[in-house]
Amino acid sequence: MHSDRVLITGATGGLGNFLSKYFVEKGHPLIISSKSKDKLQKLKKDLTGINGDVEYFNCNLLNEEEVLELTKISENSNVKVLVNNAAITCPGKKLDELSTEEIHTMLTINLIAPILLTKFLENCLSDIININSMVGLEHKKYRTLYSASKWGLRGFSESYKKEIKNLNVLDVYPSNIRTWPNRKNAMDAISVVSKIYESFQNKESHLIIDGRSKK
Repeated sequence: MHSDRVLITGATGGLGNFLSKYFVEKGHPLIISSKSKDKLQKLKKDLTGINGDVEYFNCNLLNEEEVLELTKISENSNVKVLVNNAAITCPGKKLDELSTEEIHTMLTINLIAPILLTKFLENCLSDIININSMVGLEHKKYRTLYSASKWGLRGFSESYKKEIKNLNVLDVYPSNIRTWPNRKNAMDAISVVSKIYESFQNKESHLIIDGRSKK
């Protein structure tokens, strides 16, 4: 059965790695992207080993020219699904401890890059999956910058949904995910990606996956 080609950003680390493997196992051809060429080559080899049709593009999302090149490659490869997964995780710092470079970098990776990819690719897409965070729904101490990026992504996506037709956007809000073996108080990564995939298949618009204790 033919499945749509999927572009996954931040594919080589954390949740992106699990998403890449899951989509390949479901029969989707992929374009995987990250800033690490070595990791991309290794992941491509691993995914090809499970009968995956995989291309990769080494892209630094801080570089708009590289983002444009990624969109051209995606269009030429008939990408139908965009997974905005790449993100810089929360540094857990007070605002006055953050450098201006950290501020610009996080806002560019977490917010501006998904906006640009959405803008440049919308005419060829059928689906977008935005990997957000529970921090995109809640206020937390020492989360000023991360919250700004994730609330910004949420605001962008919710407004964008009111503009578009024939394009489904799924926003995913997970709590901590066990993307490395010893991570504590975190959800099983395979369980998370299976829920994301199910919601994507069902053309849902929101998915909250909160694995925290309800004490």
